[in-house]
Parts: sequence; C-alpha cells; structure tokens
Amino acid sequence: MGIKNLQLRKMRLKASGGVGLGWVRLNTNGSCHDDGHIGCDGIIRGGDGKWSGGFAKFIDQGNMYVAELWGVLEGLKYAKKLNFHRVELHIDSMVVVKAITSKGGGSTSGRSLVQKIRQFINLD
Repeated sequence: MGIKNLQLRKMRLKASGGVGLGWVRLNTNGSCHDDGHIGCDGIIRGGDGKWSGGFAKFIDQGNMYVAELWGVLEGLKYAKKLNFHRVELHIDSMVVVKAITSKGGGSTSGRSLVQKIRQFINLD
C-alpha cells in the first residue's frame, strides 16, 4: 500500500526555507465548514521551490482533526502517484503531527486514518 522506500524527512509545522536535493515538500491542509462538511488540499514543491502538483478533495462530514488527517493521507498518495519517494511533510496541526508520530492511535474519530498514514510511511 505504501510508498516503497519512502523517506519521510521531517514532520513539522509549516516552516520556510528550501528542501534538500532530491526531496520534495508536501504541504497539506484540512478545512471544516460550520455545517460539518470537510475537505482537504495540498501542494508539492521541488527542492528548487517550483510547483510540482496539487490536489483538493471533498470528504463529506467530519471535524477539523479528521480533515487534516485526510489531507496528509491524500497528499502521501498523491506524492506516490507522482513517483516522489523523498518527501518532507509540512502540516499546520501539531495534534496531527503528534497523533502520527506517537505510539498511541490519536483520537478515536481519526484512529483508522492515523493507522493508514502510519502504514503508508512505515511507522508501524
């Protein structure tokens, strides 16, 4: 299911500066409307900062946490589709970063997404 030999260099809050040679930067985001409709989007930029691709997806119902998780999962899938294997992931939610990188599964509302993401990047 995952990206073969994916190297996840950093998982952190958004920051400035370029990525190293051979790496791409994946910025993902989730959004939640007052009525509970959620979606996600993201962009991929190369080491030189040039745009390599982007995506957007309507998810349906959920909360902000789940929307952010969907952004990460869809972004990683998109990076795989574009044959990028060295990905620097930037997320604007520390809760999501901690859920993915910690031993626990995170909030019950997004546990299955956290597990899919962890499997995708081989953290399990």
